[in-house]
Amino acid sequence: MSEFRKLAAAGQIRRRKKTPAVEGGPADGLHVLEREEFAGTKQYIQPRNVVAQCDHGLVVNHLLRMLRAAGHIARRDMLRDAYILKGGKVTHLFEVKTAADTTSIYAAVGQLLWHGGGGSANRLICVLPRTIKKEAAQRLGALGIRVVAYHWSTNNELTFDGLDVALS
Repeated sequence: MSEFRKLAAAGQIRRRKKTPAVEGGPADGLHVLEREEFAGTKQYIQPRNVVAQCDHGLVVNHLLRMLRAAGHIARRDMLRDAYILKGGKVTHLFEVKTAADTTSIYAAVGQLLWHGGGGSANRLICVLPRTIKKEAAQRLGALGIRVVAYHWSTNNELTFDGLDVALS
């Protein structure tokens, strides 16, 4: 029996609440989350010690603060990292990934098209580390997805390259 099954049978793994795969649409029935997304370090005590560094929340929270400081109505919910509302409609949908590997990019494309495709959002924006390959950024552009690259400056400040262009 696998380790996971043993832990599950012993009641040591909690089931996650199911999230519906499809909602009415980006502006219909949004469950806005007012609190910031978790950022920092998590530690798990299992048969072995596991530590996870969680930068995703740092990037999402900083992006939301920047969008709000620029005067946008920027929100997030359980299914979307960030979006901008104008007149009750999602105009810009953001998906943030902390890696620029193909698995992360595939996931971002799927999430953006699922939640914002078909005209549900005017702009689909993928936020990725600056390490994204030029060819991958071009391919995203060919799919109609704008790319914003982020990086940490020498004084540990988060900077978004191309955010102004993506918003226009």
